[in-house]
Amino acid sequence: MAAHQLKFNLSKTELLIIPGDSSAHQDLMISMDNSQISPSVTASNLGVTMVNQLFFSSHIANLTHSCQFILFTIRRISPFLSTQATKVLVQTFVILRQEYCNLLFNLCN
Repeated sequence: MAAHQLKFNLSKTELLIIPGDSSAHQDLMISMDNSQISPSVTASNLGVTMVNQLFFSSHIANLTHSCQFILFTIRRISPFLSTQATKVLVQTFVILRQEYCNLLFNLCN
C-alpha cells in the first residue's frame, strides 16, 4: 500500500463477506499492518450500507432517517424561503439523495 501512497486506516476498514452458504467463512480474519480485520455483518461504501446477505434494509433505514431529518429542517426554515427556493432545497437534498445508487437497487431485483 505504501508503494501506491495509500495509508491503511483501521477505524474505517470493514470486511464484508458475501457467502453462498451461510456457514462459510465465518472465522476468516485478515491481517494488514499488524492489525486483524474481522468480518462484519454490514459495511458502508460510497454511502451505501450493504448487509452480507445482500439486503438493502439497513441502507433504506439510514436513507429514510436522513431524508426525514432533512425534510424536517427544510420545513422549519420554509416560512423564510420562497416556494422556488424550497423546491430547490428538496430537489437537492432529498430527491437526489434518494436517486443516488438507484441503478444498484434495480440490478438486485
